[in-house]
Amino acid sequence: MEKNKLMMIIIIVLLVLLLGLFVGFSFYTFSVLKNNPASEPGHITQSVITLAPDQRTSYKIGDPFKTNLLTGSDGKSHVISVSVSFGINKIDEKKATELLQVMTDSDASIRSDCLRVIRNQTYEDMNRADAMDLLAADILATTQERFNTNLIVDVDIYDIYIY
Repeated sequence: MEKNKLMMIIIIVLLVLLLGLFVGFSFYTFSVLKNNPASEPGHITQSVITLAPDQRTSYKIGDPFKTNLLTGSDGKSHVISVSVSFGINKIDEKKATELLQVMTDSDASIRSDCLRVIRNQTYEDMNRADAMDLLAADILATTQERFNTNLIVDVDIYDIYIY
């Protein structure tokens, strides 16, 4: 009888431990998903092709963008100044040249798209460790969609100031 009670206690303790591990793993998984911007609806994660310098050309948007960020949890208004350029795959020289011309002709539309993406960021968003990568991926996806092409392979963000 004593052996049966002892076995029953051991089984109950093991079941409680397993239940605790399952609950802990579930909380951990949900917290990781909650903090992962790629899991948010509407967030597009874009893979970037790495090209050798002779296989890539750039399209630089003229002047830096200077615009307001969304008001974040600090309740303050913040302004961002940022420069953006696009990397274009020029393995097919003719298509790359045509795309560069179309992008030059569409500079105002590209600027508008970039501003729309940037203005949807908060100060807190821009201070995350991966902020530039996420912003570049969003701008890349928006621009690839506008021109319906995958010849635009990356976005460079530089000269960034937030105040």
